[in-house]
Amino acid sequence: MISSKAMGYMLIMGLVGFAVMFFSFFMQGNQEGSTGVVEWAAASKDWENVGMVRMLALFSNLIFVTGFISWARSINNSSSAITIGSTFALMSIVLLWVSFISHVAGYETAAGNTTAALGLIELGNMAGWFSGLLITLSFFLIGLSSYRQKVGMPALNVLLAIAGLVGAIANFVWWVFFMGGFGIGLLILAIIGLKKIKDD
Repeated sequence: MISSKAMGYMLIMGLVGFAVMFFSFFMQGNQEGSTGVVEWAAASKDWENVGMVRMLALFSNLIFVTGFISWARSINNSSSAITIGSTFALMSIVLLWVSFISHVAGYETAAGNTTAALGLIELGNMAGWFSGLLITLSFFLIGLSSYRQKVGMPALNVLLAIAGLVGAIANFVWWVFFMGGFGIGLLILAIIGLKKIKDD
């Protein structure tokens, strides 16, 4: 059983992981599509540093998802919406690791086999897309369920649900909009985490 204070710190780790992941994107720079990424990886070993930073972000996200699921189940473990949302969150982190491993494998093979590297990077992109969809849907389901059950702070719960819904829809439109909805959801959860730490 995770304590309320530990759960609070774990919820904050989502925002930390988000910031670290953004930093890794900044390190990588802009490439034109998957082909550009393959060319970047084949040209130098810069991807190794990017991969290390991205791995730190993934560990932060793993801690966050563990705390997020624990927080959701502490609301109502028998709720079907919370059970589905928790399952989506778990599947999301698994797919995020699949995406990371696939990308790193693509970077590693880029210099020797561009076709295989391109396929691996495309697979990683697809896994990352589904991961983003699932985590935002989990925000929506758990936030809405929490609001309907009048648990915790209703205003934050409904905002979490809205951010999740916006992020899920934006995932089909443009990744920048998705990151906005997802980032706002993480910020809301970090605020909930801070409240848990303060109240403990």
